[in-house]
Amino acid sequence: MKDLKYKVKQLILRYSLVGLEAEVISDDMNLVDELGYDSMSFTMLILDLENEFGITINPEIMLFENFSTPQKIINIIVGEINAKSSG
Repeated sequence: MKDLKYKVKQLILRYSLVGLEAEVISDDMNLVDELGYDSMSFTMLILDLENEFGITINPEIMLFENFSTPQKIINIIVGEINAKSSG
């Protein structure tokens, strides 16, 4: 889980306008308010997450409130990985 969390934070930083290291990003940081995300950043991040983790994120849950913090993103990824492995 620690590796997954670190990898997600690295991907988040790829499109952030703030120069931070993955270790400094807290699980509850707001991607828009604290990391400078916009709609294009979110789109690119979702594509990267799908490619990196071999998942397909359901378009019905692709709402900002579901991807607003690193922890929410991690929860979605874990859920998609678990669904994929059990299905």
